[in-house]
Amino acid sequence: MAEEKEKSKMAEEKEKSKMAEEKQKGKMAEEKPKQVVKMAERSAPYRMKMSHQNQFFPKSIFFLTSSTIDDIENRVVCFNMKAAAVYSAIFDQHTNEKTLDAAGTLLKSIARQCYLLITGDEIGPLEETHIEDLPQSIILIIDAVYLVVGFLHDINECAGIPKSSIDRENLDKYFMSKHGALVLSDLAMIDNQLLLDLIIKVVETLPKALAKVPSQLKGSSLGKFNLSFNKDNIPEVVTLFSWYYSPFYASTKQFQLPKTFLLQGNYMTLLDCLHHCIVQSAGTNNGKSPPTSRIWPVPTAKELWRAGVHFEASIDRLFVVEFKAPTLTLPVLFWDSKLETVVMNLVALESSRPRGPVTRYFQLLSELVDDEEDVRLLKRSGVMTGKWKRDHDVVGFVERVNGFASYLARYPEMDLVMEQVKKYIDDRKNRFLVRYGPGNSWVPYIVATATVILIAIVFFYLVDT
Repeated sequence: MAEEKEKSKMAEEKEKSKMAEEKQKGKMAEEKPKQVVKMAERSAPYRMKMSHQNQFFPKSIFFLTSSTIDDIENRVVCFNMKAAAVYSAIFDQHTNEKTLDAAGTLLKSIARQCYLLITGDEIGPLEETHIEDLPQSIILIIDAVYLVVGFLHDINECAGIPKSSIDRENLDKYFMSKHGALVLSDLAMIDNQLLLDLIIKVVETLPKALAKVPSQLKGSSLGKFNLSFNKDNIPEVVTLFSWYYSPFYASTKQFQLPKTFLLQGNYMTLLDCLHHCIVQSAGTNNGKSPPTSRIWPVPTAKELWRAGVHFEASIDRLFVVEFKAPTLTLPVLFWDSKLETVVMNLVALESSRPRGPVTRYFQLLSELVDDEEDVRLLKRSGVMTGKWKRDHDVVGFVERVNGFASYLARYPEMDLVMEQVKKYIDDRKNRFLVRYGPGNSWVPYIVATATVILIAIVFFYLVDT
């Protein structure tokens, strides 16, 4: 008996040690992703984000993808804002203290119905569930419903009809008054993006989800509400979003997003679509020889102007940097409240992309703009538009973006153009020296004549005195 007890005890200890080893292995496996996250936190976008938190951490609208959503207080306040926006879009009236709870219940109910239609999984009623107790899958659907109903529906309804007469400046004033500057900036942040695949699924299921909302939540206006677009119109809506958020001004015709691009990957976001529009417009060097390995320093705008270079705003294309002597064509920079946030996040996005036209352009702009005189010159040329309080604000913005975009961007086409500008200026200087330099035979006679006249004037002056 004693031997059997001893054997069973040893077997139990072996089993315990085996379980402990498996537990340790599991623990190490769990810790490995944390190490990967820490490595990712040392990457360029993370360092950029931490050094400019105002442009990367949302302050008003937090999606589940944002790192600041862990704050429970932020979740509750943000949910109420999303619920109010959806309620306002559906019933065409603002929420108040009496209707805020109903707005939250409505949003949770719509999200639940969308979740059931998208996944097919059963989930119980969520109307009485607190925000902090909602599963993450439902929170993501809530975010997507807000973005579709509370914002994209609005931008399509206001800007989409008629597309030929859209005034971006007046549209921006309307959105500033309705949504607020913080919300507009938050929706452009790289850390606050939803996958386009999820947005498309919510658009597709939303009509059926609204029809299945419990009758006690339905008002007379809920049955009348129709989303201003459907799955087939998504390319147009995303195009309008890209047009409105682009740092460069152009007509909506210059923003082309084919369906094939939108459906080519599951990891596409609205910020990716905006960047694609700019890169597509930037094009390639069309088979031209690449620029030299040396990147030449660029004179300021006023120095180029004095050297005979004229500035012209690009009208036919969204993003173009071209030089046809003596005119340098540049994209039109549109100044608004969200410009700096959009530019910073596009630069962060380009840090991991093979081409960086936006980053390289703002590096060029930092050389062109040295003081207020350069800003006024570019504004007169139409290269900068919008309303800012002081020209010094633009100078400060350009300096901040340049300090942020510290890495060398990959867009050699722009370096080739500026090399052409340098060659043009050098040729003008050489022609001037050939025409007016000391080698000309008549130049010494002019100098001698001027000297004689000067001596004569001095002589007669001394005689008179």
